[in-house]
Amino acid sequence: SRNLNHLWATGSTVMIWDHPAQEHYYAGLEEGRTHLVFNATTAVEVAKQITDNYRLARRLREGAADVQRELVCADCLHGFLLETLKAFRAHFSTNLALDDVETARATLKGVECGDFVEYVSHGVVEKVPPSNVKAGPGEDQSCVDLVAAAFAPS
Repeated sequence: SRNLNHLWATGSTVMIWDHPAQEHYYAGLEEGRTHLVFNATTAVEVAKQITDNYRLARRLREGAADVQRELVCADCLHGFLLETLKAFRAHFSTNLALDDVETARATLKGVECGDFVEYVSHGVVEKVPPSNVKAGPGEDQSCVDLVAAAFAPS
């Protein structure tokens, strides 16, 4: 998925391996307009279709631009993730653990948040800034910084 996002963003023609997995944006894809599907026996043939047919390649590149603009742009992914998190919040009642600073910190006590220190904003990888809030007993400073950033005044 990450590679596909890069390929669409750079206006590449895209070939997708024939597989049953689905990403959130697959419903918006259209074979022959946004990508071509291939498997082990058709890979060379499909690649030749693209290299031998300028109109097909151009249509795929135009489809790639549409996918990037409408389905996998940073704001698109942000919106999808936000809607997904809202659905999780409603289903699992995470508001009981994450809706304010105190409960979020209590929920994350004993957790190491070092892997959750980057995010993408407007195409730029940003780091969660260190906060002035000090970790208490059993708290990871990265978690405290993450909570402080999440609840920072707008």
